[in-house]
Amino acid sequence: MARMPFAGAPGLNVAAYGNAPAGVQSVTVVSTSNGAKTCTRTTEVVSQGAGKPPKVDTKVSGDCSPAPALLEKPTA
Repeated sequence: MARMPFAGAPGLNVAAYGNAPAGVQSVTVVSTSNGAKTCTRTTEVVSQGAGKPPKVDTKVSGDCSPAPALLEKPTA
């Protein structure tokens, strides 16, 4: 995984998140809309301390059903 710094957190990067002190947390909220449908995914990552994998909790709300397949127009 590439080292990607978190904005506003100098020295903390995605690759080293498992080495963060216990209790450090990150929350990411992503919402997408397609016409009348809106889907929101909230992911919380909490460090369990050095050498331990972080606890990850994801919640999804709204209409997150896949978009209908696009039908190709037959060519003549």
